[in-house]
Amino acid sequence: MSIEKKDRIKIPAEIKRLKIGAWHFDKNDSAVSTIIGLGSCIGLVLFDPVNKFGLLSHLMLPKKPTNAYSDTPDLRYIKDAVPFFVDIMEKNNAREIIAKAVGGATLFKELQMEGRLSVGERNIIALHESLDSLKIPLVAKDLDKEHGRTIFFFHNTGHILIRSYKMGENYI
Repeated sequence: MSIEKKDRIKIPAEIKRLKIGAWHFDKNDSAVSTIIGLGSCIGLVLFDPVNKFGLLSHLMLPKKPTNAYSDTPDLRYIKDAVPFFVDIMEKNNAREIIAKAVGGATLFKELQMEGRLSVGERNIIALHESLDSLKIPLVAKDLDKEHGRTIFFFHNTGHILIRSYKMGENYI
């Protein structure tokens, strides 16, 4: 949905900027997190609408390479990160967990090899598989497409403001 100028959400001066693999959990009423320049990566929000808190994470790829040596979760990878973040929510007494997701773009379609999925498409598939396996509903999304986005997550409401040069502003 498009935001009218009079309905724009005010973004506070103090926000937490997330780089790849970073995440921010907060119960503070005024907390806002952002991911700037989200392309094929996924910006995943887990939110508890009952207790009004949540987290935003910046996920890069579907899963760790098969030659990765670590047994600890690598939070750049969707298959590692989603269960880890659900656990964080549960440890903070979340009564209900819902998900929202933005990103998974195919930014350079002309460079895409025919018959192969783009990184963004593979990320979207991994996200759906991970959420489905944990029975977490994806209640809102702005996925795929061919443009980058900047997002702002408002921890106390669960709203995500999405800004794009091509598409303007909207929120989910």
